[in-house]
Amino acid sequence: MPYNVRLVSVRLPEVDSENQVLLDMVVGSKEVQPVLELLKRLEASPQFGPTSVLNSIPPSQTDPDFRYHVSVSYAQKL
Repeated sequence: MPYNVRLVSVRLPEVDSENQVLLDMVVGSKEVQPVLELLKRLEASPQFGPTSVLNSIPPSQTDPDFRYHVSVSYAQKL
């Protein structure tokens, strides 16, 4: 994860029959570019599948970060 991207929340992962874990998380950053870098890194990694950005929230008066709700599968090795 890029140093300037913050993990805001993670839901308990769901595991399917192929040991694929679905990570559902919200990440935040002061700028959009670091989040795009995170998405590129996840997709380039052989341990992660395609990423989906479910929604995004722009900065507000109470929260200066861009927030992105991201879902990605993770092929854990047991």
